[in-house]
Amino acid sequence: FDNRAMMGWIHVAHIEMQDAHYGRALELLKRAEARAKAIGSAYGLSQAYAAIGEASRLAGDLNSAEDYYEKSYQIQNDIGNVSAQLARINVGLTRVERGDRGSARLLLLQSLTRTQKKLYIVAAHLGLLVCAAEDRDPSAWRESMDLLIEWGSHGRADIDFAHMSELAATTALDAGHIDRCREAWGFAARQMHRLGRHEEVTRIGDALAALG
Repeated sequence: FDNRAMMGWIHVAHIEMQDAHYGRALELLKRAEARAKAIGSAYGLSQAYAAIGEASRLAGDLNSAEDYYEKSYQIQNDIGNVSAQLARINVGLTRVERGDRGSARLLLLQSLTRTQKKLYIVAAHLGLLVCAAEDRDPSAWRESMDLLIEWGSHGRADIDFAHMSELAATTALDAGHIDRCREAWGFAARQMHRLGRHEEVTRIGDALAALG
């Protein structure tokens, strides 16, 4: 029962995150963290830490996010869990948001050499898209954007993908790459639409219209 309850709280917390209810998610995840510690579940604790990191990052608390992702990585690496690389990728995504793009790019590129899991590869390219948004050479942007478009073409949607692609759009806009900005905002709008976030779709549509 303890394991089922703990993983159930983590699962519900992820649903709350998709609806942008980060405070509710963190409440559930703190309960999962306490239960994992009480029953001595290293795997459960690593999953709780990873989810707390995600909720913290989406809520804008980047320092806490990186701390929890690092804790998750250390535990998963110690127990030989294959999800360890995803925790490292999430550290990279947090650094992307903080603006530490050089460190983030190196970490994400390194992670790509250590995993063959499609979801992890796509997640790494989500961060690399932001890093490439202001590059003069379009090749890195094209590689990451094409992979994300292919991932999204199967009807998949995730609030994190919408959030990070918006960051790529604004980064490209600041760098004067209007076509990249349009492409990333378009991807974000499609993600928001699939998530039922219609106000966000309207907001992004207005931003696209303002580009002319």
